[in-house]
Amino acid sequence: MAQGGACATWYCPIIIMDTPMRREAHVAADLDLCPTRSSADRQAKPYVIVTGGIAAGKSTLTTRLADELAIPAHVEHPEKNPFLADFYERPDRWALSSLTWFLLNTLDQQREINEAGGVQEHSSYEGVEVYGKVLLDNGSLEPREQDLLRWIADRGRRDLRNPDLIINLVAPLEELRRRIGVRGRKYEANIEVEYLDSIDVQRRRFLASWNICPVISVDTTTTDVRDPRTVSELVTTVMAAVGRG
Repeated sequence: MAQGGACATWYCPIIIMDTPMRREAHVAADLDLCPTRSSADRQAKPYVIVTGGIAAGKSTLTTRLADELAIPAHVEHPEKNPFLADFYERPDRWALSSLTWFLLNTLDQQREINEAGGVQEHSSYEGVEVYGKVLLDNGSLEPREQDLLRWIADRGRRDLRNPDLIINLVAPLEELRRRIGVRGRKYEANIEVEYLDSIDVQRRRFLASWNICPVISVDTTTTDVRDPRTVSELVTTVMAAVGRG
């Protein structure tokens, strides 16, 4: 596959990101994206992370992909975070509390995934290195608080397996803003475009340096993640990533 081009075996634009794990090959049934995985790892049920901007379609794809793979779906439930609404009102006061809640929640999910596999909508990696970094840069988080989050994440991930694949859902900021408005969550009503842009920029930086597993990018303005064909093609990619394609 040419760098930055559409994969020839897909009917929609799905790109293997230009990361240290990128492979110059088509996403096909006989592709092994992680040839160094041990035979034991290859027998484990897949661990897939679905990432992307707010309202990019992560919950939908997480649920549908998990159903097809017959593994648990770990969908994010932001409404359960007791600090989130306060965070959007006063991020300088509530950033650490909100991020810590999300971090502990995702680490609990990762422990379950360690045994049963799963598709996870929000990960501990992104919580610290994307959202945490943005809030550090805009002054809502202190360096010592970011260090604390990294310490919690590092300890929490001890002896836990790494993901097999990250699926990154992308869409223009204007489209994300439109979708946020359509779904009408009160605490999201006043999210500033600058914050969404900062998250997007930092996520790109984070994924560009990611070297643990392959990353693919799906443009959700041209690809409907609700379409069974899309999910079927992603299942093929996941199985290739774990060496069972």
